Amino acid sequence: MAGEDSRVGTIIASKYRLDEELGRGGMGAVYRVFHLRVHKVFALKMLLGEVAKHRSIASRFLLEAQAAGRIGHPGILDVYDVGEDADGTPFLVMELLRGEALSTLIRRERIEVDAALWIAMEVLDILSAAHRAGIIHRDVKPQNVFVTEHGETRGVKLLDFGIAKFSGVAADGSALTRSGEIIGSPLYMAPEQAKGEPD
Repeated sequence: MAGEDSRVGTIIASKYRLDEELGRGGMGAVYRVFHLRVHKVFALKMLLGEVAKHRSIASRFLLEAQAAGRIGHPGILDVYDVGEDADGTPFLVMELLRGEALSTLIRRERIEVDAALWIAMEVLDILSAAHRAGIIHRDVKPQNVFVTEHGETRGVKLLDFGIAKFSGVAADGSALTRSGEIIGSPLYMAPEQAKGEPD
């Protein structure tokens, strides 16, 4: 699955060995990594190429790292570390999930009504907790809903708060979005979001 600029085999921040690329999007890639000091496996998300140099995107990346602590819900990924590689590329280290994205699940099999309702209710509960914390996700779609598996136990995680609105303020105190700015996945946008209207 490694892309052209994959860093598989390299060591980040002198402690994370990138063992496998798990996936990538337009802005970043996620790797399975091994912590050389504590001998534990994590997931590491890193911005790609020129994207890493954009200040606003780097600010969003930091806010994504803060989402778990701010929301305080088991349906949000735990983030254990955040930093920059030697070349200044931002990264964040998260729990490594077992399971699959809802987008993968629905391509493979038909989901029964009860299971679909359970997933929907779990996502709504996570979103409710996020909204209470002043966070609007803005990119809820099957690719960002992850169905976890721990033996016989299943759970739901809502991923990728990279374009979320955190009370309208970036990590450095500046506004992250402006009226008229369209951000998100077009097929899953609310009408007002697609029009670039204020949240």
